[in-house]
Amino acid sequence: MKILIYSHRIGSKTITFIHNEINQLAEDQDIYLFHNIAENHLSLSDAIKLEHISHYSPRIFLHIADVFKKITGRYPPMDMFRKKWQSTIENYNPDIIHLHFGTNAERVLYKNIVRDRPVFISFHGYDASRKLNDQNYLQRLSYLFSLKNIHPIFVSHYMYNNVKKALAVNRIDNARILYYGTDLSFFERTQDNRDQKLKTFLQVSSFVPKKGHQYTLKAIREFIRNYKGDKEVRFILAGGGPLLDEIKEMSNSMGLDDIISFPGWVTKEEAREWMMKADYFIHHSIIDENGDMEGIPNAIMEAMAMKLPILSTLHSGIPELVTDGVNGYLVKEKDIQSYAQRIEDILEMPLKDENREKVLKKFEIGLHKKHLIKYPIVSDAKEICN
Repeated sequence: MKILIYSHRIGSKTITFIHNEINQLAEDQDIYLFHNIAENHLSLSDAIKLEHISHYSPRIFLHIADVFKKITGRYPPMDMFRKKWQSTIENYNPDIIHLHFGTNAERVLYKNIVRDRPVFISFHGYDASRKLNDQNYLQRLSYLFSLKNIHPIFVSHYMYNNVKKALAVNRIDNARILYYGTDLSFFERTQDNRDQKLKTFLQVSSFVPKKGHQYTLKAIREFIRNYKGDKEVRFILAGGGPLLDEIKEMSNSMGLDDIISFPGWVTKEEAREWMMKADYFIHHSIIDENGDMEGIPNAIMEAMAMKLPILSTLHSGIPELVTDGVNGYLVKEKDIQSYAQRIEDILEMPLKDENREKVLKKFEIGLHKKHLIKYPIVSDAKEICN
């Protein structure tokens, strides 16, 4: 199968899930990947055809285009992006087109509506949460969803329902739920590297508002104040990003430096090593002040594949992966007292075979690829991993 993929950005540490999917597809599919911005943090298969395409028109042009269409009934004449996009479709002749992020799809497709082959649009988080406050964006999505060959893919039921609610519709035709997956052959606990005298809590994520690090720190401080047990604990907050220095300073001001470490960005291999040493995985996801949300964090899937009990929040699609009291604990967002109590409660949880089993049944990357390739067309969103 020939698949034309557009991802605005490649090589970024914040989109490992996209790289994992594309590399999996490239094992036995013909992949042509268009991108605008390239970073060098993540690698792609040598089998993938890569091409840089100049940035599509700025958003102001989209608003002008919307006005133009209202007046004339059609979109403005072609620009250079559209010419290159059309010539690629004609020359490469893909069987399907796959666009990552609804925000990219509406900006690419509004001026080049493809009608003669299936077009898949993967919604990941921002595009199905914060961006829904933009009425022009909603209008363009509504138009795209009315086309018979457009197939939206949502990373969770929550995200699907979010978009449905914003569009004020009962269903979105051709939509499906497709969970992202993790590589169970890579994220496997092959040995026990845990310190038997120390209980280690681990988080691996970027330092951005929706990851909720400030609430994690407040809960850790509350836990330390009230804990009467005899277990020694430490917290590893791995990753980088715009809020890292601020969170480090906050940790210092709270007097938590003795029990919290910040190793910075970690590679996939280093993340696995940290998970091998950890006893628990924490991830205090929140809706940030702009309305941005998670989909389902892949790091939680990876930690569950390593049998780690999870402490997270009742946020977006996370409860579709983590069942409270079974795979770990979930608390309300920003509920410091409850989160602190669950830090203590989870100390009694051992490694959990059932966490790996759940990932195997619903969140394994091979399943993701299998269902993405087959992708049966249905009239409403249903879980695809049954």
